[in-house]
Amino acid sequence: MNNPYPDLTDDQYRRVQYQFRNLFGTVDGRSVLIKMLCDLGFFSEITADPGQVALKNYAKLILQNCGIFEEGKEQMIVDALFDRVPAGGPDSDKEKGDNQEEGEDA
Repeated sequence: MNNPYPDLTDDQYRRVQYQFRNLFGTVDGRSVLIKMLCDLGFFSEITADPGQVALKNYAKLILQNCGIFEEGKEQMIVDALFDRVPAGGPDSDKEKGDNQEEGEDA
């Protein structure tokens, strides 16, 4: 656990994470979280504007407070993204791992 708040003990920060997960873990909470992340530009294109960078960093902090973006969870996050989001490319209807072009022989 990476506690970003120097004024909180690890136990206090665990409580914060528990509260964030309770708040955003419901169906309505997740809808609100999506709206907040969109409003903060989390899903928008990369920018060098300091104000926009600060907003995106705040969005990351919210996800960290939910226990989602934490050191050591990189593999879980990447796996979840690839398991749940279709590629949408020309091979999206092919089976996972099939990178062969249509009509090509193995």
